[in-house]
Amino acid sequence: LIAVVGVTNAVLMSVTERIKEIGTLKCLGARALHIIEIFLFETMLLGALGGLFGGLLGVLAVVLMFAVPLTSDFALVFGWLDGVRLVGLSVPTSLGISLLAAVIPVIYAARIEPAEAMRFEV
Repeated sequence: LIAVVGVTNAVLMSVTERIKEIGTLKCLGARALHIIEIFLFETMLLGALGGLFGGLLGVLAVVLMFAVPLTSDFALVFGWLDGVRLVGLSVPTSLGISLLAAVIPVIYAARIEPAEAMRFEV
């Protein structure tokens, strides 16, 4: 829930800051699909990087928390393949959350009228 709210806020702020750019693109012939592609690509990049860094930090935290008390037995308990699986699972999960969170701001961006976008003041 926190991730959805955070990503929604980030995408909504990106749309709000770039309303004039969206209006210019639409005046030059960009369709709603082009605007959707721009913001979905940005959201997917945000989700992929967030999932990758979050997964790596999570695995690093597990290693640091449990490696100290287990010392030499740590490699038997936590294999490196488990870490790769966890990071591999965190990226698609983060992508799905990002896509879910971006639906409302992206639809808002695609429906902006060019004339109103050009008059918009931040």
